[in-house]
Amino acid sequence: MDVPGPVSGSVSGSVSGSASGSEPVLVSGRRRARWERRARWERREWRRGRPFGAGLLLVLGGAEILLVQRAGPAALLSAGADVRYALPLLMCACGLSVVLLPRGRRACAVAGVLASLGSWVACDLGGFLLGMALGLTGGLLALGRPRGGAGPGPE
Repeated sequence: MDVPGPVSGSVSGSVSGSASGSEPVLVSGRRRARWERRARWERREWRRGRPFGAGLLLVLGGAEILLVQRAGPAALLSAGADVRYALPLLMCACGLSVVLLPRGRRACAVAGVLASLGSWVACDLGGFLLGMALGLTGGLLALGRPRGGAGPGPE
């Protein structure tokens, strides 16, 4: 026994019952579950091939230094923005590019490490050492990551 779908006539809204008279089952539910599993798998594969943790640590280090300095949007966009705002912004940009552009991650990781080391002098001891430590850890993780993927697996 078929109940007509929505006005547009698409199959995704159709409901079909079984011969035993049990509850109707949505046909589109199986398709949606299959689509969600595939999307989850693709997202996992995308993350597996990129140094996600390293980029996240670089971005968190730059954000922490900016927060310690209480840098608002007006200070960041002004023409007189100096090195103490440029270095954490460079760290955030390097963290994003490490994740989004994995082929150029080594150059971005080196720039992120140098920006983290420069924040020691220019940005209140590197955001009271926490931002600098996060940036250094993220940059070194990106540098140490093997070219093909997540590294050697269990044997």
